[in-house]
Amino acid sequence: MNLLQFKRKYSKVKQDREQLYILFQEVFQIDPGLLRDFYDRGFWNETYEPYTYFAGEKAIANVSMFSMPLLVEGKIIKAAGIQSVMTHPDYRRKGLMKQLFTKMLETIDEEYDCMLLMTDNPKLYIPFGFRELQQSYFSARIFHEKKTSTLKKLDFFSRDDLKLIQTLMGERQPLSRRFWPLAYDSSFYLNMYHSYFNKNLYYSKELGAIMIFEVNEETCRLYDVIAKEIPALEELVSHIPEQFINIQCYFCPDQFKSVNWKPEAPTSKAKLMLRGDLSIINQPIKLPITAEF
Repeated sequence: MNLLQFKRKYSKVKQDREQLYILFQEVFQIDPGLLRDFYDRGFWNETYEPYTYFAGEKAIANVSMFSMPLLVEGKIIKAAGIQSVMTHPDYRRKGLMKQLFTKMLETIDEEYDCMLLMTDNPKLYIPFGFRELQQSYFSARIFHEKKTSTLKKLDFFSRDDLKLIQTLMGERQPLSRRFWPLAYDSSFYLNMYHSYFNKNLYYSKELGAIMIFEVNEETCRLYDVIAKEIPALEELVSHIPEQFINIQCYFCPDQFKSVNWKPEAPTSKAKLMLRGDLSIINQPIKLPITAEF
């Protein structure tokens, strides 16, 4: 234990960053090649800051933070996100995660109003002052008939399509004023590596909007809309070719006021946790799936 070296602010140091990739593989089975590609293509979050213990050259425990400004009830909140909490199996139960967390929380408490993390194990973070935020998705009855559509299927790995995505991401209007992450580009791009999201990525030239959605068993699941000006829900729906009778939004649909939304309990095991105070704690909210980290 005395031989461990603590490092932070080293994301741009290739040798140390490569060791972090290996730890991701050992703990989460994430291919280092994917992470190298993610970094080389410029998707890496410039504010991402790892707090890491190294044993020699090997990264063996890590907690990372990044800037995550939020729009909450129309006001900008200076928030931080916490992710990449991982310890090599050979170094667990030695208190390393607790030590790293304590170091990092000191920094965040001085510089940010609150912090968020996502986890399948909420009890692990309660001793650090975190509490669970109850999330909901939102459903409504909308009858939409099958029709011809001019939607273009996008491919995240196509150079031209990616250029379009990045342009609209840079110009996008917040999809919610109740609860919305204002800078989730890196999380969005990392989620697009998953084939599920990439296959449900569409563009409407008429609306100037990217839509991430799927229709299954007469239910439309709308995950994100990226546009310089968010179209009305009726306009978005009119460009979807499949028939459905229900729509579900996996974000706060407060800007779509034309229907009566019903909050529903999500089935995901991942929980959103908060340290600090937000005015929407007792309201139905949803961090968009494309921004999950």
